[in-house]
Amino acid sequence: MSRRARWMLGVLLAMLGVTDLRAHTLSESISSWQISGSHVRLQFIVPDLEAKRLSETGNDVPLGNAIGAYLRDRVGVSAEGKPCDIARGPRALASVPGFSSIEFEFACSANLKITIHSSAFYELVPSHVDFARIQDDAGHFYEELLTHDRQEVAITGGDAVSPLQNAGLLEF
Repeated sequence: MSRRARWMLGVLLAMLGVTDLRAHTLSESISSWQISGSHVRLQFIVPDLEAKRLSETGNDVPLGNAIGAYLRDRVGVSAEGKPCDIARGPRALASVPGFSSIEFEFACSANLKITIHSSAFYELVPSHVDFARIQDDAGHFYEELLTHDRQEVAITGGDAVSPLQNAGLLEF
């Protein structure tokens, strides 16, 4: 790239207010929610980079039970507006190197108006994104992005229409 092209790029970035492209750390996790009637199974996959944020030093990957304890207070399911009980978990699962996988099972009193919720990692990294994969009991698959500003998704009931359905690029 020529000197003039670099200068023009620098001016353009300055005009856009971009001073350091490395300022925002990528922070993400994956959650997989399987709904079967009033029973919901969650598998939460945490990259080691995110898990290290939970350690005292910020350099060590905590054990699965510590990650599970952190997640227990930050993930959940509700049905008809009432929180569902944790039936099993958190339980550490075998995972590929570089990731931790924690499983939960929730038992709801009803299978109507089910909503999933995750507030994990947003207090540590406000730009964190959770890629939620959801399978309902009819076998339909959905993918949703959970963010600091959108920490819950209605799965069944009147509010269950995805805001990304028929959305344009700006909404996505």
